Amino acid sequence: MKFTLVILFILSAGITFAQEDKILFESGYSLQYAHYDTALLEMLISQDSTKSNLANKIVNQLQLQAISKFDELITRFPNSTLYLNALYQKAEAEFSAGLNSEAKNTFLKVISLNPKKGKSLTN
Repeated sequence: MKFTLVILFILSAGITFAQEDKILFESGYSLQYAHYDTALLEMLISQDSTKSNLANKIVNQLQLQAISKFDELITRFPNSTLYLNALYQKAEAEFSAGLNSEAKNTFLKVISLNPKKGKSLTN
Protein backbone atom coordinates (compact mmCIF):
# COMPACT_ATOMS: atom_id res chain seq x y z
CA MET A 1 0.00 0.00 0.00
CA LYS A 2 2.78 2.45 0.94
CA PHE A 3 4.61 1.61 -2.28
CA THR A 4 1.49 2.41 -4.32
CA LEU A 5 1.07 5.73 -2.55
CA VAL A 6 4.71 6.64 -3.16
CA ILE A 7 4.36 5.81 -6.89
CA LEU A 8 1.15 7.85 -7.13
CA PHE A 9 2.84 10.78 -5.38
CA ILE A 10 5.82 10.65 -7.73
CA LEU A 11 3.58 10.45 -10.79
CA SER A 12 1.37 13.33 -9.66
CA ALA A 13 4.44 15.44 -8.84
CA GLY A 14 5.75 14.77 -12.35
CA ILE A 15 2.46 15.80 -13.90
CA THR A 16 2.40 18.99 -11.84
CA PHE A 17 6.00 19.80 -12.74
CA ALA A 18 5.36 19.07 -16.41
CA GLN A 19 2.47 21.50 -16.44
CA GLU A 20 4.09 24.26 -14.43
CA ASP A 21 5.34 26.00 -17.58
CA LYS A 22 1.78 26.04 -18.91
CA ILE A 23 0.50 27.51 -15.66
CA LEU A 24 3.15 30.24 -15.74
CA PHE A 25 2.35 31.04 -19.36
CA GLU A 26 -1.39 31.23 -18.75
CA SER A 27 -0.86 33.34 -15.62
CA GLY A 28 1.30 35.80 -17.53
CA TYR A 29 -1.07 35.91 -20.48
CA SER A 30 -4.08 36.46 -18.22
CA LEU A 31 -2.33 39.33 -16.42
CA GLN A 32 -1.19 40.83 -19.71
CA TYR A 33 -4.71 41.02 -21.14
CA ALA A 34 -6.78 41.34 -17.95
CA HIS A 35 -7.81 44.88 -18.83
CA TYR A 36 -9.76 43.65 -21.87
CA ASP A 37 -12.24 41.81 -19.68
CA THR A 38 -12.73 44.35 -16.95
CA ALA A 39 -13.96 47.83 -16.26
CA LEU A 40 -10.36 48.93 -16.82
CA LEU A 41 -11.02 49.03 -20.55
CA GLU A 42 -13.82 51.53 -20.00
CA MET A 43 -11.57 53.55 -17.71
CA LEU A 44 -8.75 53.52 -20.27
CA ILE A 45 -10.94 55.10 -22.93
CA SER A 46 -12.73 57.38 -20.48
CA GLN A 47 -12.83 61.11 -21.13
CA ASP A 48 -12.11 61.55 -17.43
CA SER A 49 -8.32 61.98 -17.27
CA THR A 50 -8.19 60.89 -13.61
CA LYS A 51 -9.85 57.58 -14.43
CA SER A 52 -7.76 57.13 -17.54
CA ASN A 53 -4.49 57.84 -15.71
CA LEU A 54 -5.40 55.45 -12.90
CA ALA A 55 -6.33 52.73 -15.39
CA ASN A 56 -3.02 53.22 -17.22
CA LYS A 57 -1.12 52.78 -13.95
CA ILE A 58 -3.03 49.60 -13.16
CA VAL A 59 -2.52 48.20 -16.65
CA ASN A 60 1.18 49.02 -16.42
CA GLN A 61 1.41 47.07 -13.15
CA LEU A 62 -0.40 44.14 -14.76
CA GLN A 63 2.13 44.22 -17.61
CA LEU A 64 5.02 44.16 -15.14
CA GLN A 65 3.48 41.19 -13.32
CA ALA A 66 3.00 39.41 -16.66
CA ILE A 67 6.66 40.06 -17.55
CA SER A 68 7.64 38.48 -14.25
CA LYS A 69 5.64 35.31 -15.04
CA PHE A 70 7.11 35.08 -18.54
CA ASP A 71 10.61 35.63 -17.15
CA GLU A 72 10.09 32.80 -14.68
CA LEU A 73 8.98 30.45 -17.45
CA ILE A 74 11.89 31.50 -19.69
CA THR A 75 14.41 31.00 -16.89
CA ARG A 76 13.05 27.80 -15.38
CA PHE A 77 11.90 26.04 -18.55
CA PRO A 78 14.28 26.90 -21.41
CA ASN A 79 13.30 23.69 -23.24
CA SER A 80 9.55 24.26 -22.93
CA THR A 81 7.42 24.24 -26.05
CA LEU A 82 6.06 27.54 -24.69
CA TYR A 83 9.50 29.20 -24.52
CA LEU A 84 9.20 31.16 -27.78
CA ASN A 85 5.61 32.19 -27.07
CA ALA A 86 6.62 33.35 -23.58
CA LEU A 87 9.50 35.33 -25.03
CA TYR A 88 7.19 36.97 -27.58
CA GLN A 89 4.49 37.76 -24.99
CA LYS A 90 7.18 39.18 -22.71
CA ALA A 91 8.27 41.52 -25.51
CA GLU A 92 4.65 42.58 -26.08
CA ALA A 93 4.17 43.25 -22.36
CA GLU A 94 7.42 45.22 -22.20
CA PHE A 95 6.28 47.30 -25.17
CA SER A 96 2.88 47.91 -23.53
CA ALA A 97 4.58 48.95 -20.30
CA GLY A 98 6.70 51.49 -22.16
CA LEU A 99 9.91 49.52 -21.68
CA ASN A 100 10.88 50.12 -25.29
CA SER A 101 14.58 49.29 -25.04
CA GLU A 102 13.85 46.02 -23.24
CA ALA A 103 11.06 45.21 -25.70
CA LYS A 104 13.38 45.81 -28.64
CA ASN A 105 15.99 43.44 -27.22
CA THR A 106 13.39 40.78 -26.48
CA PHE A 107 11.84 41.11 -29.95
CA LEU A 108 15.33 40.70 -31.42
CA LYS A 109 15.74 37.46 -29.45
CA VAL A 110 12.39 36.26 -30.80
CA ILE A 111 13.43 37.14 -34.37
CA SER A 112 16.72 35.30 -33.95
CA LEU A 113 14.83 32.16 -32.91
CA ASN A 114 11.95 32.50 -35.37
CA PRO A 115 11.89 35.41 -37.86
CA LYS A 116 8.20 34.82 -38.64
CA LYS A 117 6.92 34.95 -35.05
CA GLY A 118 4.01 37.33 -34.69
CA LYS A 119 4.61 41.03 -35.19
CA SER A 120 8.22 40.87 -33.95
CA LEU A 121 9.67 42.32 -37.13
CA THR A 122 7.34 45.29 -37.25
CA ASN A 123 7.48 45.99 -33.50
